[in-house]
Amino acid sequence: MGYGAALIAGILWGLTPWLPVSDSGSFATSLLSGFTGYGGYFIPAYLGALMAALYHFRNEISEGSRRLLFRDVRAEMRFLFYSSMFTLLVGFVLYAGLKARLSPVMADAVNAVVGFLIMLCAFVGPLAGNINVKMKGHPDDPSLMDAIVSGIAQGFAAVSGLSRPALTVGSLLAGGLRVKRALELSFMMAPVFMTLRLLFAGGSPPTLPMPVAFSAFLTAFVVSLLLMNGLLMLAEKLGDRRFSLLFGGTAVLVCVVGVIV
Repeated sequence: MGYGAALIAGILWGLTPWLPVSDSGSFATSLLSGFTGYGGYFIPAYLGALMAALYHFRNEISEGSRRLLFRDVRAEMRFLFYSSMFTLLVGFVLYAGLKARLSPVMADAVNAVVGFLIMLCAFVGPLAGNINVKMKGHPDDPSLMDAIVSGIAQGFAAVSGLSRPALTVGSLLAGGLRVKRALELSFMMAPVFMTLRLLFAGGSPPTLPMPVAFSAFLTAFVVSLLLMNGLLMLAEKLGDRRFSLLFGGTAVLVCVVGVIV
């Protein structure tokens, strides 16, 4: 364990919270099979990814807090409240009660199925039909159904091996939101799940030298921040259909490669 393991941990948990892949899937475990010790840096690295999400939305957090004081609650705040509530309800049961986990191969397979549904949305539109679309005051506004469904989907990411980004982005696209908006909301709701995962991390974390632990934290922070901004820019440049194919296709490709290797 040292700076090399800290760097690997920072990259791993700087990427997987935002991409439709699992950090415990067959692909990731096969890719990292030659490295040891990086798992001991989960907490500082994951904290780095969490801080990156909070930093990314620092202006929205400040503005939302100000509006709450004046009881001017907008669609994003209602979405965050209800999605967080259902994430905690479902996630707590799965973490504290069932402690469910999937095998690496099964995890990548389930994520690939979700990825295929994301790709399907690129051609057939919202899988929820027009009902949820009509509930929106504005096409970019998340509805109550969006909040509940995506919150439950994020809660199910507590099953070890399932990809939180695949589940949340997929559920939001199925509800009729545009790709960039779905990404923004998926990023926005991530801190609640990430905090829950840290609380139930389990085990006794190793005693790490502060400079080495900070290296994992900083690496995950920088990688997460760059990736979130990059995904949003890519979604805007490629458009809904091509980005959905790329995002969902990543999960399918990871599953195929994981089986091969």
